[in-house]
Amino acid sequence: LMLDSHYELLDMFIETGDAKDIRLKYQTNLTKFDRGKNNFISYLHQFRSTHISASIDSYSIYDEYLRKGTDSKLVANNLKVVENLDKVTVHIASTVTNLSVLRLKEFYKRYKNYKIESFILTTPEFLNIKHLPDKIKKFLIEDLKDTPNLYEYDKIKNMLSEPRDEDKFQLSLKYLIDTDTLYGRKKGVFDLWPELKQYWRHNCYWRKI
Repeated sequence: LMLDSHYELLDMFIETGDAKDIRLKYQTNLTKFDRGKNNFISYLHQFRSTHISASIDSYSIYDEYLRKGTDSKLVANNLKVVENLDKVTVHIASTVTNLSVLRLKEFYKRYKNYKIESFILTTPEFLNIKHLPDKIKKFLIEDLKDTPNLYEYDKIKNMLSEPRDEDKFQLSLKYLIDTDTLYGRKKGVFDLWPELKQYWRHNCYWRKI
């Protein structure tokens, strides 16, 4: 949506009369619909259909933390815009990390009217949900099992049930603390996910990493 050539291609299809037979599909974070004089929304009614896969990992300030540079209010507004367009269908694609999984139940509750497809993050591996503390994993397995619309519960449960690596979990916390400093975040990882703070080992030795 940020390429001039993309809009030139759409213009070509419209000019040749082929647009009415073309189905479009986009993966987008819903933060930008304009490129110069071109407005993405204004094109869609001229095509046969459009499917939008919206990349949203959490809600409110949590999504803004996980997706640096996003604006949760803007995303919510743009989501409402596209879902009300004719010939447009929308679903949400969500990446499940060791942070987003801690707010996953509320995320699904807030977006209960949408089909949500969840993908468990595997790289970098230290951000994988399987390395969370056992106490937290046990809680999540029970807490998430009755979440409406969570079709991937078994997939998430199976990953949470895998053996963890404490060193990789500590590395994930160090990584997050370092990026808090790098980005100058006013609210860091322990401000938004205070349940993790008790597990942070300040003097952890990284020999095994």
